[in-house]
Amino acid sequence: HRDLHSFPTRRSSDLSNLPAGRMIDKVGNHKVLTFMLGFVLVDFVLLRWTGSNLWAAIAAIVIWGACGWGTVVPLQHRLVHIGPSIAPILLGLNNSAIYLGTAAAGIIGAAGIQILGGRYLGYIGAIFVAASMIASKLSARRIAIANGQKATGDSLATPAVSMVLAAGV
Repeated sequence: HRDLHSFPTRRSSDLSNLPAGRMIDKVGNHKVLTFMLGFVLVDFVLLRWTGSNLWAAIAAIVIWGACGWGTVVPLQHRLVHIGPSIAPILLGLNNSAIYLGTAAAGIIGAAGIQILGGRYLGYIGAIFVAASMIASKLSARRIAIANGQKATGDSLATPAVSMVLAAGV
């Protein structure tokens, strides 16, 4: 039923926004974004197993809602920080990109199910999450350099990515 999916997703998304904002104030938008994307990556990789049990599926939906949609807060914070004078334009473009990504995800997911089968859907999503984590890291480095700061020496591989790679997924 539609409400079984949408209710936990919406509530967990709503409830993650306030703590995300507070964490951004403490540790910065990049670390919060990396943390949330790391959880989404693991969530997607484990989708093959969590989808077979109702309570595990509900937990996966809650994690996806909280961390997947929770990435909007650090993304918007980053955009406003980069260009405060054109923030409305940047946020509008970001919202458009989210809608385009959501539409593309349905098409890519449907094609993936047809080609590879439903059991690999989480892996397909995980590829895009991993790519976004790499893009986020590269963006954070470029922003730091543009602001005259030293780019962090953090590895591109976050703990979640390293864990997935070590598991041979």
